Amino acid sequence: MVDFIEEMNTSPQLPAKEIAHLEWFPAGATSVKLILDDVDIADYAKADSFTITTQASGRSPNQDTTIEAGLTVNIHADPL
Repeated sequence: MVDFIEEMNTSPQLPAKEIAHLEWFPAGATSVKLILDDVDIADYAKADSFTITTQASGRSPNQDTTIEAGLTVNIHADPL
């Protein structure tokens, strides 16, 4: 059972920044959506590279469990 998930945006030139999280999971839930944090990630999108990582904690379930994750990033660029 998952108790906590957070998505972090990292870049070699910038500090890690939480971009989404979820701290409460309904009993029996088969899918959840993370809560987006109100953060500006423009500097990460403009960096030479950036990585989005997931950290989670929880307890072993009574049965085998597979966790699948998907991520959609929409970047709106304003030409010079």
